[in-house]
Amino acid sequence: MVETTQALELLQHLRKGKDKQGCLNILMWELGDLSKAIQYSKWHPDLEDGYRGEAKLALAAILFQSEALCGMYGWTLEEIRDLGFDQIRDRIKEKEEGKGRFEHYVEGENKELENLVSSDLLTRLFNTQRSLMEKYKDIESETGLLPTRKIPVDLDSYKGQERIRQAMWNIVAELGEFAEGLNYKPWKLDPDPVDREYLYNEIGDLIHFVLEFLILIGITPEKLGDIYFKMVRKNKERQEGGY
Repeated sequence: MVETTQALELLQHLRKGKDKQGCLNILMWELGDLSKAIQYSKWHPDLEDGYRGEAKLALAAILFQSEALCGMYGWTLEEIRDLGFDQIRDRIKEKEEGKGRFEHYVEGENKELENLVSSDLLTRLFNTQRSLMEKYKDIESETGLLPTRKIPVDLDSYKGQERIRQAMWNIVAELGEFAEGLNYKPWKLDPDPVDREYLYNEIGDLIHFVLEFLILIGITPEKLGDIYFKMVRKNKERQEGGY
């Protein structure tokens, strides 16, 4: 009875003060922790027990967070289970066949890069930026400067292309502000000290607009990884071929 009461209190806490996107962000974070714990236990067999404990905690948090998310949508776990075994099995089968995930992997020196692209951090960055874009749509519409409210945009339309152009100019502007912070004046014998905090702020703004650009053209974290590692393999083949 005590455990049941504590579980209900935890679910109420998880639902309180959070929107669905915030709940999803935490859920993705826990999934990333679970994935890393499993992977690291393979890389460090001597620490397997510790990583298994972390994986167990992450999985428990995922279960509670999933139930909390169900509650936000007004569903119960019983309703989710009642969707039907065949429907759920087919969805799982799609994932097992690699649909919607990376279809190929990079070995060796690029393994850690691949892990980063598929990690919870990148997903959280994309989700946070998408949430910000949704919140600012009304404000940008009121100014009359928002060509289209669609996210992602229709790349075959002039309005969609105009919004992409706006995002590109925002990136260029932030690069210019970063360059200005370098105090690059080669005609002076002694360079002025660089304000690193200023540069970090500009990097934050730059990442903001790069993520917006990617989201507007329909790039997901998974697609970004696929594009990047496809080029990594291509460059590797070029190097091996004496290109």
